[in-house]
Amino acid sequence: SRPVHHIVRFPEDLFPQAEDMFALVEQAFEMEPRNAWLLMADSASMPTEEELVEQRTSGEEGLPQWTCPKHIQPGDVVFLYFKAPDKEVRFAARALTYAWYDPTSGVNSVGDVDPHQWWTLLSPLVPVDPIPFKQLEECFGHKLILRGKPTHYVPPRAFDRIVSELGELDDEQALVLQRPVGNDELPPAATIGLAELNEMAAGALATESMVEEYIVEPLLSLAFPASDGFRITRQHRLESGRIPDFAVSKGDELVGLVEAKLGIGRGSGPLAGCPEVEQILRYCKEAGLPGLLIDANEIVLVSPDADEPVGYVDRVFLSDADLTEIAGFLAASH
Repeated sequence: SRPVHHIVRFPEDLFPQAEDMFALVEQAFEMEPRNAWLLMADSASMPTEEELVEQRTSGEEGLPQWTCPKHIQPGDVVFLYFKAPDKEVRFAARALTYAWYDPTSGVNSVGDVDPHQWWTLLSPLVPVDPIPFKQLEECFGHKLILRGKPTHYVPPRAFDRIVSELGELDDEQALVLQRPVGNDELPPAATIGLAELNEMAAGALATESMVEEYIVEPLLSLAFPASDGFRITRQHRLESGRIPDFAVSKGDELVGLVEAKLGIGRGSGPLAGCPEVEQILRYCKEAGLPGLLIDANEIVLVSPDADEPVGYVDRVFLSDADLTEIAGFLAASH
């Protein structure tokens, strides 16, 4: 059968895990996934039967942590591909948190792995029929190079083929393998409007420069149109030598600063204190101006008079009213 395409209630009897983390898992499963990812592993991280049971019964401490892309979102589908012993997909799960950066955790791997990794917490792993590498390449429709990169975006068409290869899904598999709703077909940047910003899959944006091209610049053009006297410039140098990615001016007067990121490393915690937020805060406090932090998923509003963000918008739900509020926020003091 095909994966379910609607939001479902999380059935407690499927995963009888401890109460302290039930809400975290339930929240992720009630979201329509926006992206799907192929995450890497090898025989050192292959779970035992006992570990699979513990993931369902030991609370949050029993849940698996996995290396991930910086812009993963809660609710995203992940397929776990094991490079050894058999080079195949063996499990599926849902991401429970945004990414966090931790170079101290250590990657459970047979070989040496760069410790500088981004991590997410996963739902209990659900076994799937093995999908070998060659079959996986056929699902993607092109040659896959899996060496040296721990994460790979799975476009919707590849997701559909993978799920089709799995055949009849049981209840657990159908719950996990809901079809991602993000659109991976990137339009010409000059044609991007509000609808395209809402629909765009974060996974289709592989680099920070792509976030700038397909999200930041179109969003700023919508919020700060040249017809209203606004001007957007890149690489504005502050007196200290710091260089925010963008600056917004009205006429000859600078009104705000903008920093672009692929993702914001907050895990399941608040935005306050995240390195990316602290960076734009430093810029704003030096310039005495408000600012925006924009990544593949979120728009964060920062004031020079506050030590934590004063506003937040999920890009998927960005509206005309939000654009008006963002424009007013930067232009309010001038």
